[in-house]
Amino acid sequence: MIRIVSIFFLAVATNFAQVQLSGNLQSYIDSIISNMPDSVGGNEYQHPDVNEQNDWSEIIDSILAESYSAAHTLASSLEYRVIEYTDNSVSPNITYYILQMEQNGSNYWGTYIFNPNPERAQLVIQSPHPKKDYNTGKQGFYVFREVGARAFFLSGTSRCSSSSYSICDGTTSVCTGSSEDYRMSDQAHTEDGTFQITTERMLNNNSDLIFIQLHGFSKLSSDPYVIMSNGVQNDTPPVDYLSDLKDNLYAEDTTLTFKIAHIDTTWDRLLATTNTQGRFINGSGDPCDDNATVNTGQFLHIEQERYKLRNDLAGWVKMSNAIASTFPEVPLPVELTTFTGELLEDKTVLLKWETATEVNNYGFDLERRSSSITEWDKLGFVLGHGTTNSPKYYEFTDSELPNSDQASYRLKQIDNDGTFVYSKIVKVDLTKTTSVDDKIEYGFSLEQNYPNPFNPSTTIKFTIPSNMKSEASNTMLNVYDILGREVVLLVNQKLQPGNYEVIFDAGNLSSGMYLYKLIHGNFTTTKKLLLVK
Repeated sequence: MIRIVSIFFLAVATNFAQVQLSGNLQSYIDSIISNMPDSVGGNEYQHPDVNEQNDWSEIIDSILAESYSAAHTLASSLEYRVIEYTDNSVSPNITYYILQMEQNGSNYWGTYIFNPNPERAQLVIQSPHPKKDYNTGKQGFYVFREVGARAFFLSGTSRCSSSSYSICDGTTSVCTGSSEDYRMSDQAHTEDGTFQITTERMLNNNSDLIFIQLHGFSKLSSDPYVIMSNGVQNDTPPVDYLSDLKDNLYAEDTTLTFKIAHIDTTWDRLLATTNTQGRFINGSGDPCDDNATVNTGQFLHIEQERYKLRNDLAGWVKMSNAIASTFPEVPLPVELTTFTGELLEDKTVLLKWETATEVNNYGFDLERRSSSITEWDKLGFVLGHGTTNSPKYYEFTDSELPNSDQASYRLKQIDNDGTFVYSKIVKVDLTKTTSVDDKIEYGFSLEQNYPNPFNPSTTIKFTIPSNMKSEASNTMLNVYDILGREVVLLVNQKLQPGNYEVIFDAGNLSSGMYLYKLIHGNFTTTKKLLLVK
């Protein structure tokens, strides 16, 4: 289902990348990794200056808004390009958008793949060390494609490429065998590289994202096979995805052993506390120098010894299956907040609506009835955008009006699996060129909860209008976590028209984003609330 907000679709929008390719995308990415510079101090990686950092931010913002042509134009000034790549090695074929260095480019800032129709829109997979951490780049892409994640980040060189050093704190012995500062080319330890900028822009665009970084390490005899951390050791996350992931990995391979930083608190090896992406995601005010102290649970740092999980396809499958089980595919509910109709001077009715996000949205049937007819007639169909996190605008023109003083319109939003919900009713006066946005013939209004954010309780207000027709269905008010799991059912009864207030006490819940949904028959509306403890 989709979260609906109101915007009209621009049929003439130029939303396509300038380069179109097709083939086996796994092979394409494998080739990029194979040809990736792997020298120590070779300086193939060129750190972006301030102007390039600003341009990169604008490119990412354009991609997130699905303005691929604009992103491609700006990227060309940085020796990058946006490719519309159709992966025809899978059925059905999947189209991705790839931000990649041009063939004659010399920056080596990495490759970034975006899935406009993700199955798990909250997931971002990152491989910051595809050369030094053997096969983590290939494994990362495989996981990204198999679980249907939102994006995949791949560094452009070995982490040791630069001869200059990052100003961020922390040391490593990976490049020379002796302890030294992290190098500028080490994308997990640089605060103003493209890897970090893309992370920040994506999280600013969608605060619910979960970033999974795949790493590798050389196992000592005292080490487990898998070390996992949220980048914070002494704080418990609001949702413990790592413990779920551990259980799901163990179900795939019972020979695995584990350490989880916030559970095994005496463990102090490979905890990612200096990882700049992890620090930012966990709210550090200075990701370069300051450890995060709050564990959001949205950064999953996974260290793997070589042979169990990252050496070959069999291990990649285990990791992919475990991540898919940890983050089940759960579509967001429908929320229609704006739908308008207007009689134009040429005696046509212009209908407009907007979506804020869409998940598995096949499209919309437009339905109409006149004041003298009780049955709804289908006027046409408008194709949806599948799954997207950016606002979408739609419009439809009714050019064959009924012989009536008034017409009523509604949307039938249809998911890819055939399930559907109806919008509110919009009434249009056909005797004058003004519109009437009727929200209450069959629907009702759901007010924002107050306060929001809240701790530990908030008041949810909703209204059942006086002219709402009698229905057999109960009115239901449910609260869900961000994965779509029901937290509590607050209301489930037949209610008379009127104004209602319901107290939601979250004293026993963890901090985080929640959804509250009001349902009556085929009508539903959903909003977000934020619990901060």
